[in-house]
Amino acid sequence: MKSILLSLLLAATWTLSGADLTGKWSGTVDMKQDGDAQTIPVVMIVKQDGKTLTGTAGPEEDQHAISKGLVDGDTVTMEVDGGDAVYYLELKVDGDQISGAVKAGADGEKMKIALKRVKQDS
Repeated sequence: MKSILLSLLLAATWTLSGADLTGKWSGTVDMKQDGDAQTIPVVMIVKQDGKTLTGTAGPEEDQHAISKGLVDGDTVTMEVDGGDAVYYLELKVDGDQISGAVKAGADGEKMKIALKRVKQDS
């Protein structure tokens, strides 16, 4: 009886924690540079292990390591050291889409980011 109850509890916990984010995500960051609005393509390649998220993010040809990646339900936070600044991301997961805000530096202006899971061909 205890093993059945434990199995049900573990299954419920896994369901509440959401889907595994492991894989490739592609999208854009909307930002202003010198007063002009720009949309920059970005790629995020991640591996989720429990609540920990590791991997890389940035333009496809210029990936940077993700640090302090944390998944808490449908909320994801992480830092990406882009060389010129540390980028702080606060994201929400909605199925195969992730969106939220990116700040360059702790006091930087918030930029919008939107990503979709890249489907792998079978």
